[in-house]
Amino acid sequence: MFRTAAQQILRSSRVRWCAGFAWLMAGGASFLVAGCSSEAALPKQHLVEWQAERLLFVADERSGSIRAFSLATTAPTPLAFAPSPRRHSVRALALDAEHGRLWVLGGEQVEVFDARRLRSLGQQPAEGARALRLDGGAVVLLADDGHALGRVEASALRVAAEGVPTVTAAAPY
Repeated sequence: MFRTAAQQILRSSRVRWCAGFAWLMAGGASFLVAGCSSEAALPKQHLVEWQAERLLFVADERSGSIRAFSLATTAPTPLAFAPSPRRHSVRALALDAEHGRLWVLGGEQVEVFDARRLRSLGQQPAEGARALRLDGGAVVLLADDGHALGRVEASALRVAAEGVPTVTAAAPY
């Protein structure tokens, strides 16, 4: 009888301890999941697919780098990489497939690339812009609330002979 009573006490204390431990672990796990799921903790990657050319563009929000991948094979194959000392982040990407241009909104400027070679064609200051929208051969810079801040024509972006982009002002929209 003593042994049975001791075993029952031991079992009941184990149950309480296990239940307490499980509760503690569940609370800790939910805290970790909540901390990991915050948008600030996870960097965003912007993706744009050019189906006609079988290309995929990936921009890393934190580093500002842009990568081009070929989708012509069973797995994406890296084609080009465009780091930028001027672009420290990427807020948005837009592909103008008709003109073969990739528009990239960085922290303080918008830059346009030849989408087939991932070569910069020029840049434009874009202070305050948080998003962009294609409009023909141009791009409209948008604020947080969605109103247009300006319009940038691709023809206004010129590249100097040395390959250094010249900067021109954005036209009001």
